[in-house]
Amino acid sequence: RSKDAAGTEIVSEGGRTFTTKQAVVTGEGAQVGKSAPNFTLPTLDGQNVSLSNYRGKMVLLNFWSSLPASRNELPLLQQISDTWSKDKYTILTINIKESNNDVQLFVSSKGLTLPVLLDSQAEVADKYSVTSKPTSFLIDSQGIIREIKPRPFRSIEEIEDSLKKLN
Repeated sequence: RSKDAAGTEIVSEGGRTFTTKQAVVTGEGAQVGKSAPNFTLPTLDGQNVSLSNYRGKMVLLNFWSSLPASRNELPLLQQISDTWSKDKYTILTINIKESNNDVQLFVSSKGLTLPVLLDSQAEVADKYSVTSKPTSFLIDSQGIIREIKPRPFRSIEEIEDSLKKLN
């Protein structure tokens, strides 16, 4: 069994191919209802951040690249970060496989102040079975994944609805 690069194909042991409307995760990886895998990654300024540091808070974990879908979504995440309680919620963004310099230029051009972590070898993205960018994981205060969104948020309201479900 496997999935294609878009995460939408699964092949049975008998070799039959099935196309699904949503990605099918096979094997290990992050799954709804399971504990979010811990990780430690550097920020743009070189500090290490671990997911476990945020236990007790609800976390929106967003994997992104500088592709158009992420470019449109990140300013929405910034607005949420600016307005929602930082005591209860945090948003962590993880750039996948782009250079520190390119990410810094992009973040500066958008005026982003969100935490930006660098997954230069895509090790954490692989651990979370990320197959498309952006992909967001909504994690409750106990560290359990409650929602996986393998496509961009389109509005502030859509993000807020997902965050409210974590309560």
